[in-house]
Amino acid sequence: MNGHFNINKFQIVTIFITLVLVGVYLISSTVLFAESSVMDSSVSGGTGHQGSRESSGLSITCINVSKGDSTLITVPSGKTMLVDTAIDGTPVLEVLREKGIERIDYLVSTHWDSDHIGGTWEIAAGEDRELNTNDDIEISNAIDRGREEEKDNSYVDDYLWTLDEKNIPRSTPDIGDIIDLGEGVSATCVTLNGEVLGGRTADWDLGENAKSLGYLISYGTFDFLVCGDLTWGVEELLVPGLGDVEIDVLHLNHHGSYSSSTWDFVEGVRPENAVVSVGFTNSYGHPHREVIDNLEYLESPCGDEWFQHLYMTETGSGNSTGAGLITVHGDIEIEIIGDRYEINGDSYPTDEADADGDAMPDIWEIHMGLDLNDPTDADADRDADGLSEPDEYLWWTCPLLNDTDSDGMPDGWEAEYGLDPLQKDHRGDPDGDGLANEYEYKINTNPALDDTDGDGLDDKQEAFDYLTSPLLNDTDGDGLTDYDEVDTHLTSPMRSDTDGDRLNDGEEVSVYFTDPLYEDSDQDGMPDGWEVIYGLDPRSPLDANEDADNDNISNLQEYMDGTEPGVPQLPVDWNTTHPGDDNGNKTKGNGTGGEVEDEDNPVLLYIVVAIIILIFGVMVLFFIKAGGKS
Repeated sequence: MNGHFNINKFQIVTIFITLVLVGVYLISSTVLFAESSVMDSSVSGGTGHQGSRESSGLSITCINVSKGDSTLITVPSGKTMLVDTAIDGTPVLEVLREKGIERIDYLVSTHWDSDHIGGTWEIAAGEDRELNTNDDIEISNAIDRGREEEKDNSYVDDYLWTLDEKNIPRSTPDIGDIIDLGEGVSATCVTLNGEVLGGRTADWDLGENAKSLGYLISYGTFDFLVCGDLTWGVEELLVPGLGDVEIDVLHLNHHGSYSSSTWDFVEGVRPENAVVSVGFTNSYGHPHREVIDNLEYLESPCGDEWFQHLYMTETGSGNSTGAGLITVHGDIEIEIIGDRYEINGDSYPTDEADADGDAMPDIWEIHMGLDLNDPTDADADRDADGLSEPDEYLWWTCPLLNDTDSDGMPDGWEAEYGLDPLQKDHRGDPDGDGLANEYEYKINTNPALDDTDGDGLDDKQEAFDYLTSPLLNDTDGDGLTDYDEVDTHLTSPMRSDTDGDRLNDGEEVSVYFTDPLYEDSDQDGMPDGWEVIYGLDPRSPLDANEDADNDNISNLQEYMDGTEPGVPQLPVDWNTTHPGDDNGNKTKGNGTGGEVEDEDNPVLLYIVVAIIILIFGVMVLFFIKAGGKS
């Protein structure tokens, strides 16, 4: 050893490469840390819409039974519901066999017509057409409308006999009863024997069809309504009870008969699609043209077509219009997949799916030309009517038209005051003040209040009789309400100083107790206002002959000469300003008034450390090489 630190070139290169790699590692780790921090903040701090759980197989099958009705609901939990059994259960059995279904958890019979209950025996008996054998379809629960004595026929007898032979429990639900089918699927009873969800009941003599039992099937954002042969009258009663529920798929009542699916009902539930069970050879002419027209004319608020498609089991024998609106499929399969659903392969967003969480469903944004993935468009008001885009959706008004119903009043103004922006109500007068709504809009009064400013005079009196402002309870700002002026004091509500004595009416009444209708209340020859200014008593005539400033000239003479009788009584200045916080304290605002310190930046720290290590490495190499040379 010679006392020097010897190192060869290979070792120098090795040390240099090692230091460089350490520096590169730290820098790359810093970048990855920064990216992961941004990613974590975007995930944990976001407020966007959380997507609905993907469906694991909810399906609804409108079975082609020709003349009749049968709908199979298969739930991801494995439970099944069969709504009606047609007049012959054979085609239903075929679908059950194809799907591998051996048990019906809930058999729902909507009413006692043969084409809805006639196939119960065949389904229960299975393919060998014998009860209590190995191939029977197990039925766990039977649900019907009860009151079977109202429909005395052999099909009802067969239905009841089958349930008895198989020991199948039978029940009749109450309105609002919910069947939990598992996996988030529910079936809510919405109509039964003329009563509907929401508490309303048809108060007339009902036929069998009108007494149909109906269910709303809901899964996530998807809603399907099936109500047997429910007819007009009861249909319309049901609409308010459904509330904000918008039907994705409507099972047309009564096979598309004109006695059902009226305009009021269709417009109320606003289905995007519909299915109907009809037979090619039916003698009733189903589906009727009136029903097809009601669906075809269902438009969005801006005039484009809202209703998409009608899926039929068979062609039917009706005079069907709208050829592009209808397809025939035999069995109609509906599959729910997250916030979308498919009908025989055609895909649609559900009426409540909201990808960007902006309170506007995707289907609405599609119709209105908005971005499905941009939540900021919720803040827009494209037609400047005072309604935001989500409010337009809630009111079902057109976001591109300032006045959807063309009644001369903007949608936002109507919505604010409880009017219907979809109805021409410009001639109405809900507050009974004699002013039509359109005129109340012009003068900006409240059409729901007969006295907008609350001064005791109704809006029409103020606008036409007294010419005062119906928006101000004290039009002239003198401290007296318009009503007090015209009814109590008989002063002018348009002039703050009715008698011209330079005291406003309110001061005279409440401060000086002088007469606001007379310039000189004490009749001493000096106006009330002049006396107040110079400290005299406007209610005493005695001060007319007094000499307030001792200049041997009476107060009255001073008034007549235009001179001052004494020192004016100047008012105290109440408009003093407050200096506020002048202690010199300075804080960094965080929007709450508190102090905010700069947060440490770990990314910057890592970069600095990495650079220092690189510099240190270069210096070490320099000294090593210098030592080697020495």
